[in-house]
Amino acid sequence: MYHRHSKRYLDMITLILVVSVFATGCKLSNSVAPIHTSITPTVSLASHSLLSSLTAPDASTLRITLTRPDAAFLEKLAYPAFGISSPANIKKYGGGGELIRNPVGTGPFRFEKWVPGDYITLRRNDNYWGEKAKLETLTYRVIKEAPARFLELRAGTVDGVDNLSPDDIAAAQADPNLAVYSRPPFNIGFLGINRARKPFDDVRVRQAVAMAIDKAKLVKALYPPTAQVATQFVPPNIFGQTDSLQDWQYDPKRAKELLAQAGYPNGFKTTLWFMAISRPYVPYPDRVGEVLQANLADVGIQAEIVTYEWGTYLKKVYAGEADLFLNGWMADYPDATNFLDVFFGAGSDDSLGAKFPELTQMLRDAGSTPDKTKRQALYDRANQFIHDNVPAVPLVHNSSAIAFKKTVNGVRASPFSQEFFFPVSVAGKSNLIFGRSGDSVGLDPMDEGDYESLMVAAQIFEPLVAFEPGTTKIVPGLAERWSVSDDLTTWTFTLRRGVKFHDGSDLDADAVVFNFQRWWNRDNPYHVGHTGSFVNWGFYFGGFKGE
Repeated sequence: MYHRHSKRYLDMITLILVVSVFATGCKLSNSVAPIHTSITPTVSLASHSLLSSLTAPDASTLRITLTRPDAAFLEKLAYPAFGISSPANIKKYGGGGELIRNPVGTGPFRFEKWVPGDYITLRRNDNYWGEKAKLETLTYRVIKEAPARFLELRAGTVDGVDNLSPDDIAAAQADPNLAVYSRPPFNIGFLGINRARKPFDDVRVRQAVAMAIDKAKLVKALYPPTAQVATQFVPPNIFGQTDSLQDWQYDPKRAKELLAQAGYPNGFKTTLWFMAISRPYVPYPDRVGEVLQANLADVGIQAEIVTYEWGTYLKKVYAGEADLFLNGWMADYPDATNFLDVFFGAGSDDSLGAKFPELTQMLRDAGSTPDKTKRQALYDRANQFIHDNVPAVPLVHNSSAIAFKKTVNGVRASPFSQEFFFPVSVAGKSNLIFGRSGDSVGLDPMDEGDYESLMVAAQIFEPLVAFEPGTTKIVPGLAERWSVSDDLTTWTFTLRRGVKFHDGSDLDADAVVFNFQRWWNRDNPYHVGHTGSFVNWGFYFGGFKGE
């Protein structure tokens, strides 16, 4: 289940590396020669699925073969959802049930305790293979309201807080005891429109909704000055954004005309859903919802407000139960595939109704096109298609902020809103308490789509590759080096030796294959999870085995 303006984020090291691979046909490697042997896929999948096969030639070697080149493959693997779990622990819980509350990874912190709705405590992994965490314990506390989080930070009952409210940012910056860290606005807040539900199957109605919303006034009133009005789903400074795209203008009169043409001269009744907790892209969901409700009422659309607890909200929205709904996305990696494929690609959910086949094909082509210029042209077409057909209304790219006491050292704000805490220390203390707006839904990361689950999972689990803290730079994770074949479809990873899971079992290539097979294969006995949807796999790999 997040972008943009500082120049230093334009210089995205990871993206440059990937583009150079596609442009030159050379290796993308950690000082390893490219592979020249092609691997015969052991499994044939439908064309939309990215994964073709994976094998473990030996205990420290993993080979992944794709059905086509993927410009963002390494960045996808760095996402916390691809953290490797202990096979023994997965088997212990049958791949589901209480697995979500008993995670076992290889990371610098291990799980200790979870009091639902209150806090989660992690403890330092003293057997960690790499740099040991400076903190002995890390606690995530649930403090739903942003003003309450800020008050607790000032009172010293927490050491840091997530998502300062726009109203509190200036006060926090002026407080000599606090340090404020801004994240780049790598996110999108949007109004979703479910075209599977009438009357939103009519493009004229969807266009009317777009023209009914005064986005500029909304962003100015309810967001910090660093926020930007969104014209499209891809944020500025993310590859695939279209600079020249012209957005719908706020025009209630024209919106009413379109509604009349669609057969609704007096408007209609519907529902408008918003989440019950603040998000980086919607810090005040109730107030944003009320503004949208008023804008829609001005053109005759009477929208009844609906809200649910966050986990229930997501489940119902993803299942396509909402008419109009607030949602958003925070970047997991710096590429258009992370925004467009998630909502409009082959692996997208049902929240916006049926997929557009021509758009799905455009996105597949763009994601697998080696040439950067041709790739951008495809994204320009896709962004225009989304604009014209209005499956959703992009609202805002918000620059969220986190704050800590000055006694906290080593904080690096993440472009992906997933801060790593192993480099962090607190003067005079061995523990850190971090206040956040909601509880985790579960800690089986591939099957969790919410921000709160993945921020904790990022401390417990490790992927094959990782983002260097505070940057978009790809660095080794559980794989110490890697290489890619000349046709850019076969990747070979050399795993670190001597790495152990928190339960004492060994990490090897078979353990990694076990995880991928569990994620990929719906018929795998351990493909159970929390919801069973394994949403992140669908988002980033397009489909499951045999589909």
